[in-house]
Amino acid sequence: MGRVGDGRFYFTSNASKSSSQSIRPRNFTFILERPNGQRFTAGDFGTGTALQFLSANVRGGMFAIPIGRFVVTAFAGRANSGTVVTPLVIDGDPLPQVITAPRYDTNVFGFSVSTASANSRRVSPWTLAAGAMRFAGPSRKGDVYTASANYNGSRFRLQSDAAFGKFNGFSSDGLRINGTAPAIDFSATYQIADSLSVQGRYAFIGRNFLSPQTGARDPLDLKAAGVNWSPRKWLSTSFNASVVKRPGDQTKQDRSATVAIAITPGGTHSRFYFSHTQNSSIQARSSTSNAQFGANFLINDSNSLEVSQGIGSKRSLTGQIDWRTSNLLGKRLSFTAGAGYSYGQNSKFSAYERITASLTLPRQTSLQVSYMNTNAGPTLLVSIKGSLFRKRESSVFLNAPLSEVNSFAKVSGRVYQDVDMNGRFDAGVDKPQADVKVQVDGNRYVLSDSAGQYSFDAVLAGDHKVFLDLMSVRADLTLLSGGEHAAALKAGSSSTVDFRLVRTGRLRGRVWLDANENGKFDEGEKPLADVRVVTASGRDTLTDADGFYVIGDLAPGEHVILIDEKTLPEKTRSAAGSLSMEVFPGRETSDVALAVIFIPAEVKRFGTKTN
Repeated sequence: MGRVGDGRFYFTSNASKSSSQSIRPRNFTFILERPNGQRFTAGDFGTGTALQFLSANVRGGMFAIPIGRFVVTAFAGRANSGTVVTPLVIDGDPLPQVITAPRYDTNVFGFSVSTASANSRRVSPWTLAAGAMRFAGPSRKGDVYTASANYNGSRFRLQSDAAFGKFNGFSSDGLRINGTAPAIDFSATYQIADSLSVQGRYAFIGRNFLSPQTGARDPLDLKAAGVNWSPRKWLSTSFNASVVKRPGDQTKQDRSATVAIAITPGGTHSRFYFSHTQNSSIQARSSTSNAQFGANFLINDSNSLEVSQGIGSKRSLTGQIDWRTSNLLGKRLSFTAGAGYSYGQNSKFSAYERITASLTLPRQTSLQVSYMNTNAGPTLLVSIKGSLFRKRESSVFLNAPLSEVNSFAKVSGRVYQDVDMNGRFDAGVDKPQADVKVQVDGNRYVLSDSAGQYSFDAVLAGDHKVFLDLMSVRADLTLLSGGEHAAALKAGSSSTVDFRLVRTGRLRGRVWLDANENGKFDEGEKPLADVRVVTASGRDTLTDADGFYVIGDLAPGEHVILIDEKTLPEKTRSAAGSLSMEVFPGRETSDVALAVIFIPAEVKRFGTKTN
């Protein structure tokens, strides 16, 4: 991928080699996007993104051009017909069926119009599209007219497609087709509550319906429904059922129902799941069931163990166990090892083993080695992935909207400990802080290097917030000022934002019941336990059995400290109300006494009535 002119291009291709053929390209795709919304595609691509009944795998060309609030798309080329089965007839006598190898032998032309324009400023939950396609090949041809209406609301989502066409040729099972056929597909999801949703789908494809690819849209009559319920955050359940028929053929009907339960407590707790599927088929005159249950055990932050077991009809069994770790070589190497087995009443016991290792290399490159040993023999796969040529900011340029690729600026700075507390970085005195996370707007972050420096090389021009994640800083350091800085960036400019860290201090003191109200802890006076002591900055703690408390990790400067009087014994209050104390970097301010006194009894006086 890269940039050309005012646009951006993507090129993908693959090649393969077999024992009977030399290595050669199998397919390729070239896509060019321009800031005005135009998109050009050449090579191998899929059509009908917004219209499922217009979809086909085509080798040719396609362009999409926005016109106002609409996008007009047109495509032409040749489709891979797939594996075509046709009856061979000689002198009027049908012979056994002949399988035709797949090849690009079907001419395809089509166009569509949709409201899904990336340049439209009007946001609507509705997306409408309509289009037509003509295809013709040695075994089938047809004209298709289709439309779709999709709705994506906060609680309700609908996807609906309808098509009608006239076709001539052979179906995937070799039947002669000559006539018209409709096709519809409706699916919807409704979020009844945050924890409950229901889904439904109905699809019908007529017996005479054909597509450029064999088997892509065979005759179908499908009814399906489902419900998802999560009564707790850690518990989710689902039930799905479907009935599939073949129009005009009562001998082919399949029914299926699945129930699933997942328990995911989160954190370091283990996760469990269970599912059961029941199938029945009129054609096979049989009913099958399969139950699957498993668990994932998080041993620690970098190691986990997953096990599963399946039990099916006719005493069939399947099972597997996998161990995963990602804390090797400084978290650059992840490792997976597992084994599994299968057993059936009519098949012998078989087992397999697999091992996978992934290593992160420099320049965002990765190496993966996988080994699997089954009854069919061992297989070894080695793959390496990465960028051959890449600038640091290229990923941002290539993933940004095309209209913004020339609207970037730079933000950089330093993270350091201000040892001499003079408000600036002094080399040789102050200490740079490495591996500290600095974020822009909360969605991008970098780590400071050994010199404490960080840099964002491609930030969209405009107003941004640059802040430091204190969770990535040493526990005894804090920011003297706020950790968030506003930055107004101009295209092509550079802005500097430094983060100054200082040593924290702490406060230590005692809370007690000052019976004689002299402000001193005297012999015989009672320390108060479990009293909440609070700072105005929001830090708090509870006193111990001797009335002592410690509040640490406080930024240097003046802090107001007080007692939460809701935690005091009845009929008592804080003597001073609040105290203002000075906290020094790297030091402890001790003997911060917080006396508690009795509330004087209220005396009511009543006047004397005179005659």
